[in-house]
Amino acid sequence: MTNYNYTFDPDWGSPPGETIADLLEEKDLTEADLVKDLDCTIEDISELINGKAAITKDTAAKLSRVLGSTEGFWLEREAQYRAALAKIAEAERLESWVDWLDEFPVKELQKAGQISDCRLDSRNKPRVVQELLQLFGVASPDQWRACYGNLAVSFRRSRTGQDNTGAIITWIRLGEIKVENLNCPQFNRAKFEEAVQEIRTLTVLPPEYFLPRLQQLCCQAGVLWVLVEKI
Repeated sequence: MTNYNYTFDPDWGSPPGETIADLLEEKDLTEADLVKDLDCTIEDISELINGKAAITKDTAAKLSRVLGSTEGFWLEREAQYRAALAKIAEAERLESWVDWLDEFPVKELQKAGQISDCRLDSRNKPRVVQELLQLFGVASPDQWRACYGNLAVSFRRSRTGQDNTGAIITWIRLGEIKVENLNCPQFNRAKFEEAVQEIRTLTVLPPEYFLPRLQQLCCQAGVLWVLVEKI
């Protein structure tokens, strides 16, 4: 039995089939030889080499016996390649969504430290799109519209002529994020109505006294109140 010693240094972004083709050449084997050894058709081998067919556990075991390395190597080679394809596809999706940024006060969000303070050029915009999606907790602009579309329509109807809908919705979202880790009792309408009466009397006080008491009264009534600067 011939002992082959090869150093595997694959390009994980290329199809595993390229590694297969390289090893076939180094071992002086043909695709026809691989057909017999893997007990498959020439079409199967072609799809495997072109990256159209995935390397299964069974295929990995056969490749290990015929071409060398371990079954784990071939499975990892396949997994890394599919991950690379997914990364490329995600980059293309983000690139196709950059116009969505026009609906939001991106520069203001950068100044507020909510997203990366980078130059808004073609290279960085996809990353900013990704950060904005993360900010809203959605996977795509379509999902964002599904979640916030009705709210956007309400603002457009009530604020004719103003083009700050995206800023208002973003401001509301920042408030949502701010209260995510806060706790308060279940909402009590009667307590809240009482709180409102006292809150009205507090407005004449300096903010350093008024705001903490306002927050306390709201919390006791089951309402989370936070202060979010405008953007």
